[in-house]
Formats: sequence, structure tokens, C-alpha cells
Amino acid sequence: MDAKFLNKDIFFTRSHSKTFFDEYMPKMSRRLNLHNVFSTNKQILTNYFSIKERQDFLAYRFYLLKQWISKNEKYTPEYVKKLDLLINKLHLWNELNSFERQWILDVNDIVFAKTRNLKSLIVDFETNRKEIVVFKYDNIQFSFASKKNKEKVISYCTMYISNQRLVIIKGVENFNLNWKQIKSYHFSTQKICITTNTDSKFYLSSNNNYVLHTSFCRIFEIIKK
Repeated sequence: MDAKFLNKDIFFTRSHSKTFFDEYMPKMSRRLNLHNVFSTNKQILTNYFSIKERQDFLAYRFYLLKQWISKNEKYTPEYVKKLDLLINKLHLWNELNSFERQWILDVNDIVFAKTRNLKSLIVDFETNRKEIVVFKYDNIQFSFASKKNKEKVISYCTMYISNQRLVIIKGVENFNLNWKQIKSYHFSTQKICITTNTDSKFYLSSNNNYVLHTSFCRIFEIIKK
């Protein structure tokens, strides 16, 4: 789960002058860099600022932020705290666009899903012996297909994840998939694909597939113990 699967490549960059890499960056890198950035403050940044180089100064701060993320990205509470601190130190919160803010929210959601205490949920369906239901997600889109049948899509389902199986409920319909039936699963930003031992395909997606993937990782860790 420490894989860097959130795509930040198109984020945290800003336009700059033609001389940014050849002139401005070498000059600024001697003053402000990853070795001293956490000890900087507003007064220090003010000393580096000039109206003439405003565009390059902003681009350089975003460059530092992206460099730090690339070197340190790991979905832990400590990482989130340092990320927030760095954005504050560089005075970039008000400069973030909506995509960058969403990226930061996704990081926080992943860390919360990864580290929160798992408690047994009360459910209105019968559970098996020693079964513990630990995750519940609403508004799931669920689809499945096999060699014999075409793909069927069911939207706005409720999904439960237990230590024994996956349960999908839509009205009176109830679908169960035991973890022992799963041969493999694959994650993408759009959905999670599950392949069973009989080569049937099941697809799951939600409004936050990163958190969904994190839940799968956690349950598989529990199963392995």
C-alpha cells in the first residue's frame, strides 16, 4: 500500500520565464532547497521575493514541493503532517488549484482508511461463523461478466467487506464472493477488477477508488495472518 499510485505528475507546476532553469533556479537553489526549506519562514521568503521575479518565485516553490513529494511520498500520518507543514512553509495553500486540493484530500483519505481502527459493524444480513464485517461503502457501481454471460451493471449498491467475503446488496438482490474464490485483482483509478478461479470478472467503482483499494489491501493483510 506504500506504492505511489496517486498521479501527481500533472500537478504542482507553474509557468515560468525562459531563463528559469538556466538562471533563476541555480540562484534560488543555493538559498532555498530541500535541506533548509522546513526551517524557512515568511520573513525569509519575503527577502527572496521581487515583483520582477514573482512568476519564477512561485514556480520555484512549486518545484520544491513536487521534488519533496517525489522523494518522500508514503501514505502515513507522518507524511501527511510534513506535507501540510511544507505547503504552509512555502505559503502555497492559496495558490493550489482544485485538482491539487483534491489530490491532497485523496492522500488524507487514504491515510485515514489505512490507519483507522477496524471495528465490527452491525449488519442486517446473516454472517458466517467467525465472520467480522469491517467496511461498508454506499453508492458502489458493481458489474460482472463471465465466458457465458455478457457484462451486467448494477449501480448504487451497498458493499460490505468482511474477513471472509465481499457482499453486494441492491434492494432484494444479494451477491456474495468468498475471498477464496479470488485468483487476482487489479486496481486502476477508474475501478477495481477482480478475477475469480473460474475466470469470471467483477468490477467495482466508487466516488473514491483510492480508499476502496486501501480497504482491499487491509482486508487481505488480515486474511494472510
